[in-house]
Amino acid sequence: MASRPFSPGASGPPAAGTTRPAAIGPAVGASAVIEDYGQIVLAALQGGSAAQAGDATEVLSRCEGATQVRETLETVRADPKSNPADVAHAIAHFDDRVRRCQSITDEMRAQRLPLAERALRGGERGVSMAYFRLVDFDPPQDMRAPLLEGLRGDVRAGDRFPTLVLATRGEDLGLSPVEARAYALLAEDLNPQLIAPGKFSRNREQERLTDAQLRQAAELKEQYKREMKRPRTGRRVGRSG
Repeated sequence: MASRPFSPGASGPPAAGTTRPAAIGPAVGASAVIEDYGQIVLAALQGGSAAQAGDATEVLSRCEGATQVRETLETVRADPKSNPADVAHAIAHFDDRVRRCQSITDEMRAQRLPLAERALRGGERGVSMAYFRLVDFDPPQDMRAPLLEGLRGDVRAGDRFPTLVLATRGEDLGLSPVEARAYALLAEDLNPQLIAPGKFSRNREQERLTDAQLRQAAELKEQYKREMKRPRTGRRVGRSG
């Protein structure tokens, strides 16, 4: 998802001694390709919409640790067991990401949590997992309902990873035991490489649920699965990175 182009005049003239980021361009259809991550964050901070706050949260997440990942790839490249073509592709990808992250300042990074919260309260998708990590997996009471809705919405949009949170912490956020078990079953279905069959669902204290409730949870899991779009993760911001 690309942000609306940032209008240099939208927030008044720049302060003395400062300059605006480079202009956004070129347009692709009705959207604009944004090359500079700092531009995305600045647009969100200068009165941007919830969607722009979501885009800013995403790019700040991408920039977190990008340099360290790039350095790690050099170690991988030195491993004779690695695939040179795959490693070269990954290095090129992170070289581009590091370049685009150069405009991210410490002040921008400090606004990551407020931006994520604004996006989540505004109903934006693709930010629930970033917000959950930013609050160290312990959201304040007034954010539990928006976080729950965000996680559920991200699952419907095709992101399988929020099912892990809903399976393990869903009741803390407001799910019923039956709903939590349904997400536990769904998490096992969607993440077989991470979760052994029964690992989550058997840990849902099944003795609390009647046979009828267990059947209801299984039916609900199938409903959640049908509602999901093609599996994906994250937001689509800019062209790549």
